[in-house]
Amino acid sequence: DIMAGDPSREVVNPEVKEDEGYELVWSDEFKVDGRPDPTKWNFEKGFVRNNELQWYQPHNAYCKGGQLVIEARRETDMKNPNFKGSQASNWKQKRAKIAYTS
Repeated sequence: DIMAGDPSREVVNPEVKEDEGYELVWSDEFKVDGRPDPTKWNFEKGFVRNNELQWYQPHNAYCKGGQLVIEARRETDMKNPNFKGSQASNWKQKRAKIAYTS
C-alpha cells in the first residue's frame, strides 16, 4: 500500500504484480530524491488550457521517499512573464498575475 498524502512516508510492500496476459513495458519507481528523471518525464509550462488559473512549472514536481510529489501552490505576487495587456487576443497573455502554480 502507498501512504497517500504524506511524501515523507515510505512505500510499504512495494511489489509489482503481473497479471496474466499483460506485460509491464514502462515504470518509474522514483528511487532518487530530487527532480524526476528528464529522460522519462517532461512538463507542461505556463498557462496551458481551458482558461485555467493554474500556471504549470517544473519545480513544483519532485521525488521524495519513493514517491512523485506534485505540489499545487497559491501564489501571492507572481507575475505572468507572457503578459501583453488586456487587449491581447490570447487569454494566456491577458493575465497580469499568476494565482496558482503546480
